[in-house]
Amino acid sequence: MQFRVKCAIMNVIPAEAAAWHISCLASEPLIASYCVTEPGAGSDVSGVKTKAELKGDEYILNGQKAWITGGGHAKWFFVLARSDPDPKTPAGKAFTAFVVDGETPGIVRGKKVR
Repeated sequence: MQFRVKCAIMNVIPAEAAAWHISCLASEPLIASYCVTEPGAGSDVSGVKTKAELKGDEYILNGQKAWITGGGHAKWFFVLARSDPDPKTPAGKAFTAFVVDGETPGIVRGKKVR
């Protein structure tokens, strides 16, 4: 999972920010989790319901993710959210990926599934 998050970070955020995040992943014993799967949508990206709404200079994310490997301990989450509310927008243009700090207010970590 760490490799998947690292690849995602390298491909979606500016180089300077990506370099900082990658150096932290390499130097600290921390967990980053990949958050795409949702209840009712599975891993079908086109079915993602989590929304990203721009408020001023910040995005507000609202939604629910499921089956997040390491989610109970993650320092960061790589989250896929719908940033274009038009359901006719092609999936390749309708979504934005976010790197979210695990201490962000509003994050609720679910129960561990065995």
